[in-house]
Amino acid sequence: MVLDTYEEVEKANGPRDRRLRMEHAEIFPTEDLPRFAKLSVVVSTQPSFCCSDIGSNFDPQDKTPTDRWRSLEQSGATLAFGSDWPCTWPPDPFVGMQQVIRRTVWHSAAASAMVGGVFDGGGQGGAIPTLSSYVPEESITVEQAVNAYTLGSAYARFSENRLGTLETGKEADLAVLSQDIFPAPAEDIAKTHVVMTMVGGKVVFTAMK
Repeated sequence: MVLDTYEEVEKANGPRDRRLRMEHAEIFPTEDLPRFAKLSVVVSTQPSFCCSDIGSNFDPQDKTPTDRWRSLEQSGATLAFGSDWPCTWPPDPFVGMQQVIRRTVWHSAAASAMVGGVFDGGGQGGAIPTLSSYVPEESITVEQAVNAYTLGSAYARFSENRLGTLETGKEADLAVLSQDIFPAPAEDIAKTHVVMTMVGGKVVFTAMK
């Protein structure tokens, strides 16, 4: 329905750089997947919500795969990752990055019996990781995850000329990490923490001694 509405907006008002988006965008029919790129709809989603005992599908009987990050990437869609804080706790992008790579299934004995509890994913509601993966063929790389958290999110808010990458003339918003996440083992990415943060080229946080 949302994609149909966006398509009608384009037809009625003509093309322009709208950057319409779909928040969460976790669950959609397979036939709608290519429409995100075709309609230039940004997929704004939160990796930490994947993956509970049943993935993140609202209907356990519906086997439609959710959180189809690789398929969306391959279709040419723009991904913008975030935390959905305060609905996600902790709002940790490194937990999210590890999740997009490993797609670990999480289980929460305390929350599973609660209405909505089955949706708790990466570290949510006291959930703990299992040894299973949810639709592992939909994982993406560290580089793709970083791009979605940075440049993809900047693009979604029309700020890619100022934010999202480290380039001359941009605002020098950056974080120094405790490890290089690109060669790090996938299972160790969530252990990453920020040791220094700069906003506009000014240090606003440091944990360095």
